[in-house]
Amino acid sequence: MDYFSSTSATASSQYGVRTGIWTNWSRGRVLGTTITLSNSDGDLVIAFTAFFVGLIASRFWRIACLVFHRIYSTQKPRDALYHQRQAILRNSESAGSGMWSVFGLYWAWRDSTPAKKILVRTIPLMIFSLACVVSFTLAGGFSSRISTTVGNQVLIDGSNCGFLAGSGPTKGTWQTTKFTNAANYAQQCYSSSNGSVSGVLDCTLFVTKDLDITVDDLAPCPFKNGICRSDDTNLLLDTGYINSDNHLGINAHPNEVIRIRNTLHCAPLVTEGHTSTRTTSTLNYTRYHYGSRAPTSSDLALPDADVIINFLSGNGILSLDPIDDPWYRMNKTGPEIGYLFSDSQTQAFMPEEAASPMGCAERFQFCNSSDCGPLASLDDAFEYSARLFGISESLNEAESWDPLWVKYADNRLATRFLWLAFTYASYPITPYEAMSVLGPQVLESRRRLQGSFQGSFQGVLPDNQWQLDILFWFKITLASLQTSFVDIAYGTVDPEFAPYLVNVTEPAQKDICNNQIINSTQYTSFSLLGILLTYVGGLLIILVSFILEPLLACLQHRRQRKDYAVIEWDANEMLQLQRLAQEGSGWGTWSNCTKSIPTTTSPEEALGGVDYSNPKHLKLHVSRKATDLSEKTCESKAEEVSIRDETKL
Repeated sequence: MDYFSSTSATASSQYGVRTGIWTNWSRGRVLGTTITLSNSDGDLVIAFTAFFVGLIASRFWRIACLVFHRIYSTQKPRDALYHQRQAILRNSESAGSGMWSVFGLYWAWRDSTPAKKILVRTIPLMIFSLACVVSFTLAGGFSSRISTTVGNQVLIDGSNCGFLAGSGPTKGTWQTTKFTNAANYAQQCYSSSNGSVSGVLDCTLFVTKDLDITVDDLAPCPFKNGICRSDDTNLLLDTGYINSDNHLGINAHPNEVIRIRNTLHCAPLVTEGHTSTRTTSTLNYTRYHYGSRAPTSSDLALPDADVIINFLSGNGILSLDPIDDPWYRMNKTGPEIGYLFSDSQTQAFMPEEAASPMGCAERFQFCNSSDCGPLASLDDAFEYSARLFGISESLNEAESWDPLWVKYADNRLATRFLWLAFTYASYPITPYEAMSVLGPQVLESRRRLQGSFQGSFQGVLPDNQWQLDILFWFKITLASLQTSFVDIAYGTVDPEFAPYLVNVTEPAQKDICNNQIINSTQYTSFSLLGILLTYVGGLLIILVSFILEPLLACLQHRRQRKDYAVIEWDANEMLQLQRLAQEGSGWGTWSNCTKSIPTTTSPEEALGGVDYSNPKHLKLHVSRKATDLSEKTCESKAEEVSIRDETKL
């Protein structure tokens, strides 16, 4: 039974996406734990995180102020700058306000004592507060980018995952569509010779935009006995090891990753001794012998590779300039070309032969996380690599895939290898298939073909045009490889192909379907570790900031002794400073004198206002009732008031 799937690379918005928590194994179990949300929900998370970072900043500054206040605290008599600095530490709400106040403190005192001494006493706070401002400002800014640590990677909703079963015209239509899309993607999204990318396709769909290719344009002949036109200017393309997770988006534990290597070694072939001519009453035929009838039939025989022979035929194509490329070889004098409304004529050139052959040797290699099978033909590479994945059967001799799926259903690594082998067996991925389906469309030179003239109006073809053609051809197959796994996971909703869809049934197969990664801008993914570190760490800072002061007060109480630093911290609170000023001027009968908010005995009790008789020296009015009571402690006053109340009763 033949299997095939539908469309290839299109906009990422066409794919359904799984939301929730999942593990991106390319980043590891811990760093790769990811949560995917819709964009609207993701925007809420980002906005709230930015607000939360601001809250963390204020509470962190509160802790820092308490620490600095205790470090500086002393019972010894100190100057005004000391007390002002302590008051700033106690009452500044943010690092920004603290930095500005400390700077103002330095500026106010800079001329009163040696500026260097004042700077030494204020610079540590200014530097620390500035560092807090910069750090938390950056943190707040970057909090809007907490999703960029994992990029736009999401999992396809694989609920419709499956292959399309069928043959005939429908399969041909699908193959043509698939390779046409792959050719468009290769042309627009794979890096061109000058590094530019142009086009209208979404080149961000796959986990990697393109697969790397190592190009050796000075390779030896892939065959023997001098059958290549050159012994040292041939082309060898090598993908290196393609990681099924990092490069193809098949999300899997590192022990279940499969590495794929693909090489293509090509060279234009000589024709001398490999042609014969047949003449009929109407036409002359040229036959090319590179198979069993060739006089040196073993020249192209490679036991460790798939051999491909391509013939480039002119079919009436001319050039106004000679083309020296060893595959095109358009140096033969052709007809003279005349111009409309002109008597001038230009000499045209045509191919030297009816067809020009090129031979290619293609090899594959498959590896698990530590070992590799041989670099060989496609069938042999799968056959001799199967043991590395725990498969003992011969894949080439298997009559059906179904028994293999069932037998290895509990072996995740074997299932993934069978998935890969089945994809290669069922999908058009190899260069031979691309050439068979697309024909001349795999030639990069078509971009310089205008009408029946090759290269003349778009620039003369370079001498290495055949290498550019093979490179483009190879890119098409790699683009097809990238799309294949996405196609399987997505299934199809195309009404032309939907009736042929066969959904997967085995749990291990469904697991592969539900772990296919693509990039999508329609959803937002976050690192769960980053979210947890931000919120857990932030909540810890907030919690410490609220319990630190009560904790210190509790410790002071348990030790049954007064810690001056704690007492000074309480006294420097803004409302306590106000109480001290009012009480020092004889106003009010106060209680709660060690708490954040001191209170008077009666809510209606009047307090002193500002005496502005000297606008340059503001102070509080002194109470007329200022007596020896003003010299008593806050506690004794409260006790005295209580005694008076009891007497009245």
